[in-house]
Amino acid sequence: MSRTGYEVTWNIVNPDKINYNNRGDSSVDIVVVQRQIELPSERGFGFNELYRITSSAGGIFGANPVERAVRVQRRYIRAIDESGNRIVDGLEIQKTYRVLDGIAGVEIPTSTTKSSIRLR
Repeated sequence: MSRTGYEVTWNIVNPDKINYNNRGDSSVDIVVVQRQIELPSERGFGFNELYRITSSAGGIFGANPVERAVRVQRRYIRAIDESGNRIVDGLEIQKTYRVLDGIAGVEIPTSTTKSSIRLR
C-alpha cells in the first residue's frame, strides 16, 4: 500500500501485467500486449511496446470499463559530449489511441507525448 492509498499488484509469473487499485473505488490494469527489443549495436538500442490500459470511466458512467491502447517507442544512442564524457541520449514517443468494441483506432492517436533524456 502506498502513501496515496493505492494498492499495486504485480507478479513475476505474469510480468506483463500490473494493477493499481484504490481500495475498490477504482482500478487500472496495464498489460503489455506486444514488445519488440532492438539489441544494442553501434547505432544504439531501443524498445517498442504496445500496452492495453483498462480503467473505470468514473463520473456518471461509474465503474464501466474504458480501454485505451498506448504505443511507447524508446530509442537510445551512446555518444561523447563536448567535454569528452560518455553519455546516453534517449528519445521516447508515446501515442494513446481509443479502443471501441475491442479494436484500437491506430490511424489517429488521441494524444502524443515526446520526451528526451540524457544520461551522464
